[in-house]
Amino acid sequence: MGATIGVSVMGVIVNAGLPAEAARGEGVAIHRLPPALRVSLASALKPAFLAATCVALLVWAVAIAFVKEVPLRRSVETIAPAEAAAGAPNPGAAD
Repeated sequence: MGATIGVSVMGVIVNAGLPAEAARGEGVAIHRLPPALRVSLASALKPAFLAATCVALLVWAVAIAFVKEVPLRRSVETIAPAEAAAGAPNPGAAD
């Protein structure tokens, strides 16, 4: 879901930066665009990737600062199959 929202937001940023002439060239491949529109497309892509970089750095900083590291268990404790299926905690297991 996050990738869908991210791609949508990047598309909005790119479309906002494109000139009006770019809307007329429906279905035109990028290599067939006039040079002026190629430059406009490149200029419209820069803010989208800058925004994505800022968001990625912010998420990385939040993850480093606030996400608690929890070590994995080193052994598998045996529990009854009925308890495992029910999701009931094992009363003999140490917390």
